[in-house]
Amino acid sequence: MVARAIYSFACINCGGEILDERLLKLGLCERCLPDVGDIDLQQAIEILKSGGRLKRLKELSNLYTSYLEFREFFRKAAMGPPGGLGQAHTLGGELRDNRPNRNR
Repeated sequence: MVARAIYSFACINCGGEILDERLLKLGLCERCLPDVGDIDLQQAIEILKSGGRLKRLKELSNLYTSYLEFREFFRKAAMGPPGGLGQAHTLGGELRDNRPNRNR
């Protein structure tokens, strides 16, 4: 795929420039992750973390870790993982709690 556009401030980790094809694939610019290959976002976060390049994705990583901990707690307490609605409610609550309050 030939890049057709460069987007400023669009890398999901550093906020830098990113080619359209990389934005569609994983959202990480070439400076953050030179070779995206065939990895998912969680694998990319681990690579960034191990290389000391995890920036804006750190919050998402923390959210995902909290979600996995909750899911394991729920699985033990209810003898099964939360259903789709329970998962969405959990993640939605986490996102609401971490948003900056714009009314202050």
